[in-house]
Amino acid sequence: MRYFDSPKNKAFWEKEMVVLRKKRAEREAGGYPEQNSKEVQPQKEDSPLRIRVTYEELLKMEAESLGAEREQRRKRPVKEKSMERSMELQ
Repeated sequence: MRYFDSPKNKAFWEKEMVVLRKKRAEREAGGYPEQNSKEVQPQKEDSPLRIRVTYEELLKMEAESLGAEREQRRKRPVKEKSMERSMELQ
């Protein structure tokens, strides 16, 4: 409880409690006003930025990308591989 010993912290907490009491009174009077605001709107399911993917599809995509990386490593010239190894050792 040392937090409340400081007058600054006590004043801050009182301000916070006033806001919380006001919200409680609003809820008791007429429901939940926060849910009516625009901030708490659920996201649309048909968002163009979202792509629905199942877990199995995700695993398949990762496996394909890893396979493509391995193929690229195999096709690189030996000189690049040796340079990478020397950089890793340093």
